[in-house]
Amino acid sequence: MKVAIPKERRAYESRVATTPDAIKRMKPLGLTFLVEAGAGLTAAIPDQAFVDAGAEIVADNAALLGQADIVLKVARPLTAAEANGADELAAIKPGTVLISQLDPYRNREQVADYAKRGIVAVAMELVPRITRAQSMDVLSSQANLAGYKAVIDAAEQFGVLASPACKPSPPRAVWGPSSPRPTCAWPPRNKWKASARPSSSSTTRKRARPKLRAATPRKCPMRIKPSKRP
Repeated sequence: MKVAIPKERRAYESRVATTPDAIKRMKPLGLTFLVEAGAGLTAAIPDQAFVDAGAEIVADNAALLGQADIVLKVARPLTAAEANGADELAAIKPGTVLISQLDPYRNREQVADYAKRGIVAVAMELVPRITRAQSMDVLSSQANLAGYKAVIDAAEQFGVLASPACKPSPPRAVWGPSSPRPTCAWPPRNKWKASARPSSSSTTRKRARPKLRAATPRKCPMRIKPSKRP
């Protein structure tokens, strides 16, 4: 049985349907894996990594899909109406099992086309989110990856990455002549010491301090008078 992994051609999609490690685990089942050339490049997986795992590289997209018994994709196959260089749906032969995120509720016409062509379509986002099917839950797994990637992208943009072993440098506060003097540190109370300095306009004062360090805030001296019981 031949399993095809075509290259994702949608502009927003840079993932690949499987990895060399997954191919190594499934090869003992008697499956033959066909990977389109360049399918994993946008996911930092070269063709040679698939070859080393036991897959075959196929250069032509139509030839790849035409001989497959199972097609693994991340996003649904392209149609003739979606002019993007390849009509993937037309290349899939009848009886093929298509496993992908098909987005069936927003593409009802394409779902009907699967049935018309005799394609066995499996929408991965409709797999029940139960304990036994947790390993097949594409929604939770991809949401987890998106969360990790968001933190990495934020650290790249802002140049700050906080962790238990690595803390950002203390923040700085600038105040002018009419603004009050900083009275507390930000944000963890016992972690940082924020440095504060006056603005250029306030340095003209006679008693302007060139630098002020605001340490951790002191507790408010609040006295609670005990109530007298009758």
